[in-house]
Amino acid sequence: MSGQFDSIVDGLIFTGRLVAPFVSECTRCLKPIDEDWPVDVTVFFPYESGQDKANGKGGKSKKDDEIDIIAGEDESEDTYPLLENGAFADIEAMIRDTLVESLPLQPLCRPDCRGLCSQCGANLNEDPDHHHDVTDIRFAGLAGLKAQLEAEQNGEQAE
Repeated sequence: MSGQFDSIVDGLIFTGRLVAPFVSECTRCLKPIDEDWPVDVTVFFPYESGQDKANGKGGKSKKDDEIDIIAGEDESEDTYPLLENGAFADIEAMIRDTLVESLPLQPLCRPDCRGLCSQCGANLNEDPDHHHDVTDIRFAGLAGLKAQLEAEQNGEQAE
């Protein structure tokens, strides 16, 4: 993790880069994935007002509390409180939230991964020309008749 804290009037802003090991497997071809996962992050750590702490919201009315709740709903999800009168920033939750949000739901070994053959399980990345001749079972009798007619025709041509 690398980054910097910048102090502003309302709190601290952390801007940085997280890099974590990512171990998984491709959801298409089941190839193991073991790489570093970089994530850029910008989060806000607001200061708590000393008056709010001492007076239990500083003697505000119920209406002011409701306004604060509504305003709190509009705040970004990238907001984390400072601890002990602004002396400490708990970055554990920020790291966890940032990494979990950035991880792919379906990891791929590469963006153009072709996956596995649905019939035999062959890796289509290793053999891109792999295919199966599929005969519809409804036409199996006709395929047999075709083979018989071709055999008869080849027998007549051979004579």
